[in-house]
Amino acid sequence: MTSDMRIEAGVLEKCPTDTITAEIPENVKFIADNAFAGCAELRQIISKSPLFVSKSGCLYDAKNRMLITTVCGSVVIPREVRGVRYGGLTNCTSVSFEPGGEFVDIKCDLQDTGGSDEILDLITKEAEKNQAKLAKKAEMDAATAAALLKNIIAKSGMDIEQYRIQDYITALSLPADIGGVDIMLADEDFQKWMTFLPNLLERVKNGIAIAELVACCREHNIILPSFYSKHYAVFDEKTGGTFGVGVGTVKSVWISEGIKQIRSQVFAVCDSLEYLFFEGTKSQYEQRQNITVNIVRSSPVRFVKCFDGDVEIPQFVIENDCFVTCSLFAESVTIPDGVRIIGENAFGGCDHLHSVYIPQSVTNIRADAFSECESLNNVTFGGTVSQWDSVINNTRSLTVHTEAETVHCADGDAVIPAMLIIKNVLFYCRQNVETVVIPDGVEQIHINALRMCRCRSIKMPSSLIRIDDAAITECDCLKSVEIPGSVEEIDGLQFVACGSLTNITFGGTLSRWKAINKYPDWQKHLNRGAVIHCSDEEIEI
Repeated sequence: MTSDMRIEAGVLEKCPTDTITAEIPENVKFIADNAFAGCAELRQIISKSPLFVSKSGCLYDAKNRMLITTVCGSVVIPREVRGVRYGGLTNCTSVSFEPGGEFVDIKCDLQDTGGSDEILDLITKEAEKNQAKLAKKAEMDAATAAALLKNIIAKSGMDIEQYRIQDYITALSLPADIGGVDIMLADEDFQKWMTFLPNLLERVKNGIAIAELVACCREHNIILPSFYSKHYAVFDEKTGGTFGVGVGTVKSVWISEGIKQIRSQVFAVCDSLEYLFFEGTKSQYEQRQNITVNIVRSSPVRFVKCFDGDVEIPQFVIENDCFVTCSLFAESVTIPDGVRIIGENAFGGCDHLHSVYIPQSVTNIRADAFSECESLNNVTFGGTVSQWDSVINNTRSLTVHTEAETVHCADGDAVIPAMLIIKNVLFYCRQNVETVVIPDGVEQIHINALRMCRCRSIKMPSSLIRIDDAAITECDCLKSVEIPGSVEEIDGLQFVACGSLTNITFGGTLSRWKAINKYPDWQKHLNRGAVIHCSDEEIEI
């Protein structure tokens, strides 16, 4: 009946209900829940796929050891099976278990057991019995493992740091000649690791080389996934280059040869990082540009150590005449001649950057190229003021995210405007402006236009019609705001986290103020006691 099975992209979705013998093809990689529901005539299951096993009238997942389905009639569940998936017992009439099994995981409910309370009750009791047995064994293993580990470390004569990462798993930080690895030791595997750990610690004590230490750990399959590493991480094909607990204390990272990509900004908060190792040659490393980009971006380390020498990590990456990214730790950058584009968010988050040179060849600065470059106050352009003015988006990112007020050109300085105004809409304002005076002609203040501005006062023009949702927020120093009588709409919540704001002056009467279309509770975050001064009366919030 194989040909009648519904199989798509390696997934067996449905088996015909009149099937007597079900043969699982070799290409099946996954079997959907309830794929065999309603197969009331099923008498035999044959699996040609190595991922699934048929035994004692049961079909189960060989990897996760979950029961997928049974033949009709009485079924003996093999000891290898750990649990049952949805629909797994729909077709059987009675169930028993091989002794010594570890059946603990129940996914199904009454419907998935063919409506049999007796079967559901039996498998529930079996699972509870085995769960209690495993819990007791785990407690015994934990106590035994802790005592063994304490004794082994004491005999080694070394001060090895250990920490708990999960229930019943202990990690050790093992230093090498430089760098090291964190390894994990499962309590239940103590009979395995107690035989090789003393020898490994002796080699660590004698100054084992980092490559040899990694190889030794791999031999015993004990390398700790990088997500949990506290001091020494290993990036391999399984982890894909990730950090979790302890990122601020990680000292070294070993990058396996099979790694093709490291996730963006993975090293961004690794302040203690001292070494990066690549398991291969310099030429092999240099072929992995997608690794280089993210290492350049977030690593405080400036060299990657390979088997045949060190590779310097460049300060920035340029691809197809586009300045793609820059080290978050860069303080001063000279962009080479020939670069035509500064990419989106290329310098984003470079809060150490205080100066940058932009060559005459640049014709386009893309959105947020200098996002969050709050220390940048010195910008030099290799061409003239006129050439700078022709650069696409030349001042947008500089206006919003930097402290720079001018661009030094070959024939003078070009002013970076304090505000970004497009088609009568104020989009952004420089954050370090003490007094914001929005020029006449502006009709709308955009969302977040004055977010985190360090100004003390804001004066809006008589041309203003609309204030967008959250246009003025997180302005800690803001004390006073002038709103013209021309305003017709105040949208969304305003003045969130503006703790110093106490005075709002409105350029119209109280009745005109009340006539403005306002978002409900627009003033919810204003200080209690703040006053709105109208031309004929005052309102206290």
